[in-house]
Amino acid sequence: MQREHFIGLAGLTIALFPFLSAVAQPEAQAADAAADAATRPRIRLDFGAGQTDNLFHDTTNLRSDISSLGFLLNVGADRPRLQGRFATNLEARKYGAGSIGNDSEVVGSVDGGLQVKIVPDRFAWTFEQNYGQTRINALAPVGPENRDRTTVFSTGPQVVVPLNERNDFVFTGRVSDRRYVQLTQLDSDLVTTTIAFSHKVDAATKLGVSLDQRTSNYNLSNDSFVFQTVSFTYARELAAGSIDAELGHGDVKTGQTSRSTTIGEISWARKVGAHSKLNTWVNRQITDAGELFRIGGFAGNGSDIMGGFANSIDVNADRLQGIVPVPDPIARSSAGLMLTLVARLTTLRLSTNVVKDDFLSAKAFNDNLKIFLVSVDRPIGRRWNGLLTLQKTSQEFSQTTVRNHDVSSRVGIDRQIRLKLQLRLALEHFRREGGLGLYDERMYRVSIGYTF
Repeated sequence: MQREHFIGLAGLTIALFPFLSAVAQPEAQAADAAADAATRPRIRLDFGAGQTDNLFHDTTNLRSDISSLGFLLNVGADRPRLQGRFATNLEARKYGAGSIGNDSEVVGSVDGGLQVKIVPDRFAWTFEQNYGQTRINALAPVGPENRDRTTVFSTGPQVVVPLNERNDFVFTGRVSDRRYVQLTQLDSDLVTTTIAFSHKVDAATKLGVSLDQRTSNYNLSNDSFVFQTVSFTYARELAAGSIDAELGHGDVKTGQTSRSTTIGEISWARKVGAHSKLNTWVNRQITDAGELFRIGGFAGNGSDIMGGFANSIDVNADRLQGIVPVPDPIARSSAGLMLTLVARLTTLRLSTNVVKDDFLSAKAFNDNLKIFLVSVDRPIGRRWNGLLTLQKTSQEFSQTTVRNHDVSSRVGIDRQIRLKLQLRLALEHFRREGGLGLYDERMYRVSIGYTF
């Protein structure tokens, strides 16, 4: 079925190709000789060792040594005919406890997007790859036995047909393949078709209307869900930021069951001073676990996966916390705020997410999730740097008695040995203060990193 959808998308865009070539702007063709605006690649390797006093986050309190190899790669390019972003933050871990069967795992995320501009500003083909982990049991603590490797690959065309100087017709198609190692009930294909009309009010303001249909087919159960939405959009670039708004109506259908709801989003981004910034959003959407994984766990910061690499380290944590692994459509309401304050020597980050999930059929998994995080980063002299992070998470499953409350903290000290060589010491503390599966863990780690 996925192959048929792919051939259909390709056939439609190929049929439009002669028209698109004819309307291509001369200045876009001449831009091929322009200089490449590339993001400078960053590659880092970390070799580490440490110990945990509670490997599985349970009452057995299994102590284990940990050896690790970390790999971080950030690279991007913005050329006239090619635009791409790639962010990798992986860590291979090997555990020294002799009593466990599987003594190694890979944690972290790989997220990449590539857009090939076949006819610049008119016809492009997009590829996207997302890799990370999903909780197997949403009620239990996250740990080596409660992480499932997850991969999403998406591809499809984007066609822009100019109607005049201010108006554009936009067609976007995407086929997504979602695969899980253990959660095979979530293996599925998603076909998305979007038709939009865009009107440029002025140089900074756009209005639009969008029709969107997504069909999700689950391989194991043969169940299918059809999501249909119509929405009006507003986007404006401000002097020190931007604002985006969307309001519309959505329907989800599966078999004889259907549901309608209002959808929408308001997001506001603003620079605060020369280096600080503020992002805030309110969102209501119809979605599912696979699509939430693709955007990074939370709707408000989904664009940050490809838009900026500063948050790439937190992407996989958001996926583990923000996704309940159930093959059922979700009406999700969320709100959040991210604030980064940069002073002369200190960087302070504050973020909060509030989420409410309402499943179409699996009502037992309806949940309310709250996450608060604060971190402080400050250099200590010329060669030392300190980092302190504190996070508190509360998740309540509204139709059960489960009320989970988790707290985590991290203290890190970095020592610059040479220009590209760094020593890092870290103490991490994780505990579940209330709910299902109480535990307490302390992890001590030391690593040496080299940046290329």
